[in-house]
Amino acid sequence: MGINGINGTNGANGIDDTNGIDNINPINSINGNKGNGAPNLINRAAESSSPYVSLQLPSYLILRIATHKLPGCHVMEHESFQSVEVAAILNSSFIPIKVDRESRHDIDEIYMHYVTATTGSGGWPLNVFLTPSLEPVFGGTYWPGPNNSNFPSRAGTNNEALTFLDILEKMRDVWQTQRQKCVTSATEITQQLKQFAEEGTHSQAARIHDDPSEPLDLDLIQDAFDHFNTRYDPKYGGFSTSSSAPKFPTAANLLFLSRIGGLPTSPFAFPEPVPSILGSVTTAKAFQMASHTLVQMSRGGIRDHLGYGFARYSVTPDWNLPHFEKMLPDNAQLLSAYSAAFASSHDPEHLGALYSLISYLTSSDSPLVSRSGALYSSEDADSPPTHSSSSEAEKREGAYYVFTHKEVHTILSDLPLPTQKSTTQYPQVPANAADILCRHLNILPDGNVPSALDPHDSFLSNNVLSIAATPSVLSREFGLPESSIVQILKAARKALASHRAATRIPPAVDTKIVTAYNALAITGLCDAAIALRSIDTDKSNSCITAASKIADFLHTYLYVPSTRTLYRVYTFPSSSCKSLSGDGGFDPTVPAFADDYAYLTRALLSLYNLTGSVRHLRLATDLQRTFNTLHASPTAQDHTGFYTTPSLPTIKSTSSAVDVEAAMIPSILRLKSGTDTSLPSPNGVAALNLLHLSNILSNTPLTSPERHRNEGLAADFALRAQFTLAAFAVEIIQHPFLFVTLIEAVVGKEVGFENITYNLGAGGRTTQAENVNVGLRLARWGRTLTAREDEMDVDVDVEERDLKGRKGIVKGKILWCSREGVCREVEVGEVEELDRTVSVPAVSEEG
Repeated sequence: MGINGINGTNGANGIDDTNGIDNINPINSINGNKGNGAPNLINRAAESSSPYVSLQLPSYLILRIATHKLPGCHVMEHESFQSVEVAAILNSSFIPIKVDRESRHDIDEIYMHYVTATTGSGGWPLNVFLTPSLEPVFGGTYWPGPNNSNFPSRAGTNNEALTFLDILEKMRDVWQTQRQKCVTSATEITQQLKQFAEEGTHSQAARIHDDPSEPLDLDLIQDAFDHFNTRYDPKYGGFSTSSSAPKFPTAANLLFLSRIGGLPTSPFAFPEPVPSILGSVTTAKAFQMASHTLVQMSRGGIRDHLGYGFARYSVTPDWNLPHFEKMLPDNAQLLSAYSAAFASSHDPEHLGALYSLISYLTSSDSPLVSRSGALYSSEDADSPPTHSSSSEAEKREGAYYVFTHKEVHTILSDLPLPTQKSTTQYPQVPANAADILCRHLNILPDGNVPSALDPHDSFLSNNVLSIAATPSVLSREFGLPESSIVQILKAARKALASHRAATRIPPAVDTKIVTAYNALAITGLCDAAIALRSIDTDKSNSCITAASKIADFLHTYLYVPSTRTLYRVYTFPSSSCKSLSGDGGFDPTVPAFADDYAYLTRALLSLYNLTGSVRHLRLATDLQRTFNTLHASPTAQDHTGFYTTPSLPTIKSTSSAVDVEAAMIPSILRLKSGTDTSLPSPNGVAALNLLHLSNILSNTPLTSPERHRNEGLAADFALRAQFTLAAFAVEIIQHPFLFVTLIEAVVGKEVGFENITYNLGAGGRTTQAENVNVGLRLARWGRTLTAREDEMDVDVDVEERDLKGRKGIVKGKILWCSREGVCREVEVGEVEELDRTVSVPAVSEEG
């Protein structure tokens, strides 16, 4: 959007009620007027609870939404916010505000919709000019600094060649000469945004009763699959609209495809009748797309082959040139995706990525893992190339991760090859460890980043590591047994990793502990525990232990029992903090959003299924009730989905010094997030949670004092799940591929849930380890487990006992209730055997 299309911008008049964006209060920052009448602004970034905002002192804009790890945000800081010319006009003509995206993603979502709609693209840093009533006038992403001579090649188009200083001057002038026109235009745009936000309520709840003409059924799975199939890249995996477009992992889509096409014996696959409805060709192709994409990603440069985790996305379609920032929510979701894929494929490459991701989320030496076990948010993309170059200005994207060909040969010059006699099968080929590793990781003498993708020579002669040849290929090429090749590669990787750690400064870590992101990690670790249950019980149990530690942290530090409310962010006073201290705490100005409640409820239900720990179920139930109150209409009959932001008048901080309602910036609108993006849809996750809870609570034992409350909640939750799906019905039918998590909830509603009830054995008859064993052995998509705390009544005849398990279950047995409501007592092994032998009826594609 060119500058000539702008009607105006906000000037130096105050922005009302904006205190509370990361503790920056623009109004109170004005100490007085200069001679020209402009406000004298004080930089208050150091007072922010966000490590990102507080550490970046020189950077303010009228509204700047940035994120800790993205290089574009850092580049604009250096080029523009350390510029004397930019500082002068900002201080004289604007009220600058900076927002940390992870802390206030609700604000980011509103203005990102605006920028994307008006410019055709979005991203970070996100820069938006607002009127005093917070209505957007003009926005964009990166603009070059006043002294950046390289921008024309960076931007690629002539009409974007304006610098940030040019933008500020033009916006100032337009506001001074056409202020009313600017305000009118902004108001009209805001009305359009509000109409867009109402799309999640097109299908009113009454439609269920009054107009059932557009039902949500299992055919939506086929519609979503067809979209992915047409955009699938058969060579490199992934999905895109062109052969040169960037690739994003989109873990929610990969998990959805694995559920469609997973083996019937997989605990992650959709059960019948889904496979029969889709047919064998569709299910096989769905799983092949997910599996192949995950293999290509695990080989690509998007993965850290010397350390942990995956970068956010790849600039190239072959996954080999990433933006190097690593984000907790991406890696947590990929852990779930690799778990589901491995459960059906048993592919060692899936397993290798699975173990690596587990280490990233659990190892004490992982940069994301705090001493409490809770997880930090992200790692930066850029860092100084060596310990000797620590200046902020010397940071380069990917510097920590790339190597030159010469550097690798120097590091590995003393690494010996294993002794190997020459044979007919393995003739002796002159080689060394460096040659083998360079062939393996695509390390070339002149570097492997195409010059066209490196206009500023940031990667000159450097190599982004990616797997170009597998051990079996290297065995043939170098004439060594595959076992020797594996041994060489392991030693060479270790040497490179040690050199990297000793000679380079690692990227900075954003030490915010975000509730939603940690909840995704809990779910991922639970999925990994299930995937490994039959091949590595020790690692499986360690995943449950790590997930439980994260849950305990969130419960202790980010949950307020007296109000049953969550907070979103736990912060530290220093980004270098690696341990909990008395100085840390939740940010009282940032209550939890929809994703925090939805993801944590799902995580607790996953833990409850595996451990039988009733406290996880009780907390999940309480969180769902609070979520219903704060984010949806008070009655199920009026319910049309969940808003991203809470209903603030009902929230008060426990601190007498802070009133959350006053501290939170008022939004110009409330959004309802139904689509899956880099994060799963909060409404989709919420609908699944409601269905799961309804099933579990409806199986409450008759002897439980909570029975009547639970039965009432079960009915209410089931109705809310139905209305949540109905709220997005029009959009789901039009674009099903955008709503895969909501479609998963449709499957849950249409297919139903099994329930298995087992007794914890009051008085210590059953140990926690035994409970975990039952949960791991029987966990499966569409199956809930109800752990009973009441005493077993083993003296009552089977015929006299209520087959809902409410008068006791014979010791050593469980109560298995089918989706049709038929219940019978069985041995655990009987269910396991049926799970191992389940098969799909032969049905043609037409059938």
